[in-house]
Amino acid sequence: MKAARPRTSELGPVQLGWLAGSVFIVSAGYGALLPVLPGWLMSVVPNASAAEVARHVGFLSSVYAAGVLLGAPLWGIVSDHLGRDRILIIGFVGYVTSSLLLLAPLIAVESGLAGLYVQRGATGFFVAAIVPVVAALVAEHTPPGKRARRFAWLGAMSLLGFLFGPALSAVANAVGPWVAGAPVSAALSAQVVLALSALLGGVMMAGLLTSLPAAPVHDAPAQAETTSPFLGHPVALLWLSATVMFVLAGFELGIVLQGQHQAGQSSRQAAIMLAECSLVMLGINALLFVTSLLEKIAARVLISAGLLFAVAGLAILAASQADAWMYIGVSLTSAGTGLVLPVIAYSAAKSSPRRLGVVMGALTAAAGLGQALGSAAGGWLFGVVDHLSYGLLALPLLVVLGLLLARPDQWSSPPTPSLIADSDATSMWRTERLGIKARQVGDAVIGMPEFHVAIFALLLNFAWEILQAPLYAGMADMPHAQATRACLQASVGDAVIMLLVYGVVAVAARCRSWIVAATRWQLALFIAVAVSITAVIEWLATHGHWIGSWSYMPTMPLVPGTRIGLVPLLQWVVVPLLTAWFVRRQLARRPETVAQEAIAS
Repeated sequence: MKAARPRTSELGPVQLGWLAGSVFIVSAGYGALLPVLPGWLMSVVPNASAAEVARHVGFLSSVYAAGVLLGAPLWGIVSDHLGRDRILIIGFVGYVTSSLLLLAPLIAVESGLAGLYVQRGATGFFVAAIVPVVAALVAEHTPPGKRARRFAWLGAMSLLGFLFGPALSAVANAVGPWVAGAPVSAALSAQVVLALSALLGGVMMAGLLTSLPAAPVHDAPAQAETTSPFLGHPVALLWLSATVMFVLAGFELGIVLQGQHQAGQSSRQAAIMLAECSLVMLGINALLFVTSLLEKIAARVLISAGLLFAVAGLAILAASQADAWMYIGVSLTSAGTGLVLPVIAYSAAKSSPRRLGVVMGALTAAAGLGQALGSAAGGWLFGVVDHLSYGLLALPLLVVLGLLLARPDQWSSPPTPSLIADSDATSMWRTERLGIKARQVGDAVIGMPEFHVAIFALLLNFAWEILQAPLYAGMADMPHAQATRACLQASVGDAVIMLLVYGVVAVAARCRSWIVAATRWQLALFIAVAVSITAVIEWLATHGHWIGSWSYMPTMPLVPGTRIGLVPLLQWVVVPLLTAWFVRRQLARRPETVAQEAIAS
């Protein structure tokens, strides 16, 4: 007999806000300390080399993740028995206490490097009582129809917290000298970051005490569960979480260490790249929230796409250290991992309500294991092979992608018993399923209007970039191969801008396929947003404030009263219109076109 499902009260906006704020605060505390950690270590170990500092940064991040790894299963099991509200409050008490430990002068002086390791491990241990328990609470008190959006919201808050972290460290740089009456230093900034983290954690704890939902009420005692809590979401899901977090931890640590190993890089650029990483991942979560892709597309399809993006980004980072290419690589890697992680969390949330604590704890533990190993390996690899470590980090993702394509049955519910009984039938089932899924993925990608927008935007912008190259200083004297590469690089950026603007219009029109039957106001908005973005970029670049700077030749016509070139603005009037025309004709020729959806909207 099936176990009676618990009656749960749905979370209200205030309750959901406090829970999301909890995830935001712990992510902000981690993201704020990361940029100042290398400088703090240099003050604690003044004679350490850059390679030694890199190793310690990696090991400290590993100790934090190890605390999460040890705490997550324990807190998950205890929360299933004692209640999630109690464990959440205990987690915040420990988080605040561990943050305040190193602020005591005697402890800070006497403990030294060992104190840093103890503090990071303790903080990770108590964070493990916050993040997975919040996820379990949201899953437990949310109807299935709203669960995907709320998990995307939680993921967005976590990324916003990590994005807010560098801003918190900037506040610490400004407040620290004023409070302590001492000149600004990495050690002082780190201590102020810990104090601010403890303060914000205390605020969250007070809010949760007054707003936590009541525990679910069960109508009848349930039978003991004999199945795995990951029924339909096999152990492969845990390995996937560990692998992605391994790569993400090594990738983010590589960004932090970039300023110490690469000439021309700085901690400010590292902070910008970390912010870019969070922004891109936030954008992916927003896309999942707006479109409900988690409910509409199979998990394997989304995971495969995410892994491909991440591998491409890591390959770019390993191949080139030019600023522009690095920003592209960071964006792709962030987009890929930012797509996979919400799919994992959403899949795990479908487990039995009685085992949500165990499930979320196991998932967090797997992520903690991957983060611990990735931080240690990332710090060591970067100290040995520098930026080539990004290429090595792509290898685990390639292995997982190969397993995903070769054994799709391991990433979903198992086949029916009748198929398992006959090995030949099982083999045929797997082969046919793989072939069908491959065709479905191909058709889904080709049928996406964004795919066609990206292709035509890249081709048309490349032609325009080649034609307008003589109007930019230095392009005419540049070797042919170098000029072509510069134009191709600019075209890739143009295609990204085109996709971004396309998404803006899609949100305004409430239709992803608006371009098939575009109205005048949609085309006008398409051009207006694109021209505005280009004008801002051109102004920043010609004033030396952009990723790369450039200047015009005297032959470049300028917009009256400004130093902005007229030709690049004209580009974003002509090319979007041509792109819309080509995409509309291309999609109209498909037998099952998305035109019906656009016209209906």
